[in-house]
Amino acid sequence: MIEIDHVSFQYSGAEKENLQDFTLQISKGECVVLTGESGCGKTCVTRLINTLIPHFYEGELKGKISIDGVDTTTIQPHDLSDKIGSVFQNPRSQFFSLDTDSEIVFGMENKGIPYQTMLQRYQQTIQELHIEKLQNRNLFDLSGGQKQK
Repeated sequence: MIEIDHVSFQYSGAEKENLQDFTLQISKGECVVLTGESGCGKTCVTRLINTLIPHFYEGELKGKISIDGVDTTTIQPHDLSDKIGSVFQNPRSQFFSLDTDSEIVFGMENKGIPYQTMLQRYQQTIQELHIEKLQNRNLFDLSGGQKQK
């Protein structure tokens, strides 16, 4: 599903490449953890996957990145939003709503999903993630761990 093939990238104005000849394949359903020292390129890799590179962050890009067989240089980030997303280290920096229910349906509302479908997906999400206790809660009243969930 995600293929990064011999990619090198250097941000505009940077003195050296952030990635050099990097290759990674992630299959559907596979969970991958990127670890490493500060500055080793982890964020750069996530920006390649969510297509912020090359569409938002400029620089010199070599190699090929494809998501589900689509070359990411030919598609805008919002066109892949059903397949690719990012979760930030600090959950507070990515909330758009004030309560948990609104946060869960935020993306579906933005995409214009019909109400009944949205309600079904909301309920399915709550059940699959076992977060029934987090329903109808103010985000500011949640602990750090609850926000991460």
